[in-house]
Amino acid sequence: MSNERRNYIDYPMAKIPRGEIELRDDRIKSKWNVTISPFLLARYPVTTGLYNAITNKSPISFNGDLEPNISLTMQFLFAIYFHRKLD
Repeated sequence: MSNERRNYIDYPMAKIPRGEIELRDDRIKSKWNVTISPFLLARYPVTTGLYNAITNKSPISFNGDLEPNISLTMQFLFAIYFHRKLD
């Protein structure tokens, strides 16, 4: 693990507990309950610097290390890739 990546290990995360949520689809007028497993959620937007340190990939747009990584929020597959790299 690179030193840069180690610096982000303590990235502030919020613990989201296990719970149940009601989902609905207004198109078909249906509701159902879903159980959600506990997970961690970043307290702050992922910055370009954090994204680069974890994935070793450059984002689509670059405005500085401390700027939110806009391309990550707009591209779901990059988000999945990023999450798997954190695990």
